[in-house]
Amino acid sequence: MESLELFLSAENECEEKTNKILRESFALNDELLDLNLRIYDQNFSKEPPLTGEYPFAVIVLQNEKLKSLRCLSILLKKGYYSEFHSILRDVLDISRRSQFFLKHPEKSIDWINGEEIKFGKINPELSDSENWGSLYGNLCDFTHRHIRSTFWETTLYKESHELSLSKKPTFQKPVAYSLISDLLAFNFLTFLIFEDFLKTYHNDLDQEDIEEFKDLLKRWFKHSKKVEKFQSDPKNIAWRDSIKSE
Repeated sequence: MESLELFLSAENECEEKTNKILRESFALNDELLDLNLRIYDQNFSKEPPLTGEYPFAVIVLQNEKLKSLRCLSILLKKGYYSEFHSILRDVLDISRRSQFFLKHPEKSIDWINGEEIKFGKINPELSDSENWGSLYGNLCDFTHRHIRSTFWETTLYKESHELSLSKKPTFQKPVAYSLISDLLAFNFLTFLIFEDFLKTYHNDLDQEDIEEFKDLLKRWFKHSKKVEKFQSDPKNIAWRDSIKSE
């Protein structure tokens, strides 16, 4: 029980420190997730037709992604950074897969019927495939364990003079700053996927939702400038170099 209590204490410490420096960022993230959830409930609560002209797979995938986005927020606050990367890989896959089915709706019914469509086939069909593919490859190291992803946090502990392997989560300010930006980016991308879907298969988004999104976007730009300023210090970005695939 003592070991579990140490875990829970470490989680609480991480959450307290994370909330202290990123309270504004998490408030923005929660508002954006709430907007996406409302858009989903308002537009996709009824069962759509399963036809090749209507990419039902996008709705199924976005439903799963909304839950994953909430999980990412919890993991980040509690200091589970490796686990965050693993789920972020799934969120990236879902995002690109959804964009692919919007571009090729006839493939949606194939996927619903059980056909395997791998990321390596999907990504080249979409824009900016090289950058997305590189990020996906790095994140895969956390799902299919590689030595870099297994020990990268240990490297961080060494930099802070903690040389022993640690099971419990440990707060890392540079990592928290970077990962909240990743989380926000995929929340915004989720909105844009909903927007593309609705423009094609439904009426446009409600004007109130669009105005709320614009307001959140302005706040994100402000947030991004703060993050960029923080990350301009070399010591605050060195951690990410340790997990890049060679």
